[in-house]
Amino acid sequence: MWNGLRTVANRLRFGAAPARRTGRVRLPQGGLWSVRTPGGEPLELLCGDGLLWLTREGDTKDHVLRPGDTCSLDHPGHVVVQALRPSTFCLAQRLQVLRPRQPSPQATGVAVPE
Repeated sequence: MWNGLRTVANRLRFGAAPARRTGRVRLPQGGLWSVRTPGGEPLELLCGDGLLWLTREGDTKDHVLRPGDTCSLDHPGHVVVQALRPSTFCLAQRLQVLRPRQPSPQATGVAVPE
């Protein structure tokens, strides 16, 4: 089965559109979607519902995503998604989480030994 899916992925390879933010994508069972990610821009694919199979250029491992699962697409290359059941997903720019700065000891009124 996986070899057949890889064959389909290779056929889609040259027609893949460049990645851009998308809203919700709906795929019927067996439906295919492909995109070319540019890299350098942290993208994330989030499975909303259904069951998705994802393969990407340069990754030796395929991914199966269930509702709530995410897959980071940090490297440039071709990505192919197939719905193993009727599914929805979203591709969006991943937000960078910033850690809060620690206040200086002087700001908290704590004496700092010298």
